Amino acid sequence: MCVWAGMPDKTIAYGLKISLGTLRVHLSRIFRKLRLDSRVKLAVLWEQAYPRSRQ
Repeated sequence: MCVWAGMPDKTIAYGLKISLGTLRVHLSRIFRKLRLDSRVKLAVLWEQAYPRSRQ
């Protein structure tokens, strides 16, 4: 997940071939649906759901 990895919105939008505005709409809907208010909280939730393999 790009947000979890700390990528900027512009980079994510370019990679997905969508406009920056469209990306921000999708992110705001994700935040609302998950009742989150920051990218950091989204990253924490993602890490809990899909932990990276520890070496």
